[in-house]
Amino acid sequence: MTRREAQGLFITGLTYLNRQSELHRYGGNGMSPATLHRLAVHLAARANQVSGGNVSIKRPAPRPWKRAALLNTIDNALHCGAPVIIAFEKAYDHYSVIVGATSDRYRLFDSSMLQWIARDSLGISKSKRRHQVSAGGVLVVVPGSC
Repeated sequence: MTRREAQGLFITGLTYLNRQSELHRYGGNGMSPATLHRLAVHLAARANQVSGGNVSIKRPAPRPWKRAALLNTIDNALHCGAPVIIAFEKAYDHYSVIVGATSDRYRLFDSSMLQWIARDSLGISKSKRRHQVSAGGVLVVVPGSC
C-alpha cells in the first residue's frame, strides 16, 4: 500500500467513526473492543478494495477464556504472519499490535513506542498478570494466505 493509500485509509477510518457519531467520544476516552472490531472490519474491506488484497479480521470465539487460549491465539496468528491487535487492560490500558515473538517476549508495533512485553506478563482479565486481555480485546488481522 502506498503512502497516499494509507492516508486515504486513515481518512476512511475517521469518516466511519464520525458517521457513527462516535469520533468525538473516542478522541479522549479511548475505544471499546466492539467499536474497534467494527472499525477494523470496515478498514480491512476498504483496504482490500484499494489494494486488491484479501485481508480479514477475526476475533476469538466467545468461550471460557483461559491464558493458554490467549497465548495459542497469538502464537498461531503470528505463525501465519498475521499481526494481532490487542487491548491491554488494567496497568497499561492501551491498544497495541503484536507483530512477532521470541521464546519469552512478544514484539510490538506500538504508538507509544513500547517495543515488547514479556510473555509471562500477559494474562486474561482479572488475573494477577501485568497485562490483562479479554477475549473481546483480541483481533487477528488475517492475510489472504492464512
